[in-house]
Amino acid sequence: MKPLVVCKGFVDDAAKAAAEELKVKVIELSDQFLVDAEELEVIVRESVENILDEYIESILTPLPELSKEDLEVLKDLAENPTITEAAKALNTDILGLLNRVNRLKRKGVLPKTRSYGDLRRRSKILLYKFMFEKRISNVVERLEKILSSIEEKRKNDA
Repeated sequence: MKPLVVCKGFVDDAAKAAAEELKVKVIELSDQFLVDAEELEVIVRESVENILDEYIESILTPLPELSKEDLEVLKDLAENPTITEAAKALNTDILGLLNRVNRLKRKGVLPKTRSYGDLRRRSKILLYKFMFEKRISNVVERLEKILSSIEEKRKNDA
């Protein structure tokens, strides 16, 4: 078997010379792909639909039980622009943070992605959702107390 490399191009002339000297067959792909307007529309439409589906599902799916530590991890992911800063905010190293993130992925809280930007975006959404659900729960609890006291008063008046 002969070595083969498929790439978009060489980093520099030295890389090209090394490939030639080692007799490595190189197939260079074009950086540009030509599509017509209809194909581009289909590609963009499908991409947007997939993203919307993913986020709507994450918003409408009930949150699993989250511990204080889970919420702290989500908060630090959401608030810090880099994984290094998020780990520092949690007083851990990157490996420790990744272990916590993987636990949240296994629970189905975070998506199975390697992109810190995706994790950060999803963490923000989940925190907003958690706060919203907490507020709704508090409102429902207060309304139930009010209803209970109204019913109690009606019974006493009758």
